[in-house]
Amino acid sequence: MEYDVNGEVASVYDYGVQRNSYTNQRRDASQTQYYIYDGRGSVSALTSIYGNAVVSCQYDAYGSATVNGDTYSPYQYNAEAVDWNTGLQYLRARYYNSGIGGFLTQDTYLGMLEDPLTQNLYTYTGNNPVNLMDPSGHGWLGNLLDKATEAIDKGIKTIKKQLTKHGKI
Repeated sequence: MEYDVNGEVASVYDYGVQRNSYTNQRRDASQTQYYIYDGRGSVSALTSIYGNAVVSCQYDAYGSATVNGDTYSPYQYNAEAVDWNTGLQYLRARYYNSGIGGFLTQDTYLGMLEDPLTQNLYTYTGNNPVNLMDPSGHGWLGNLLDKATEAIDKGIKTIKKQLTKHGKI
């Protein structure tokens, strides 16, 4: 729920796997709008109960939005809220500025020695937002998954080597 300056309920959000709908409490229930998401998980449109797009959103690679429509929705790139006073998004750990493609504070994840891009603690997705994601503001999802996969592969190879050495395979 969102509240206005008087403490009255202004908006109600319904959730499923993602945020499903938005109802402005200052209007009747026919004003309920439904979120449509793109492949990345960013809000690409809000539709009426009749399926008509009332807002459409397009983003550049770093998430700067072009919004067409007359309805307010704070949720945009990566389906995260935009602070309309600052234009920043809070990605659960720190503030992200899509205009500069980076965070305002350092990441607590200090990076890896073998991957210099991870050592810039302000970058968003290692400057590769088309292929990587950073939904939490701590490290990049693609990079972390790659490293986990490498570790698992290395472990499997070690186990196979030991089993072969001891005549079990």
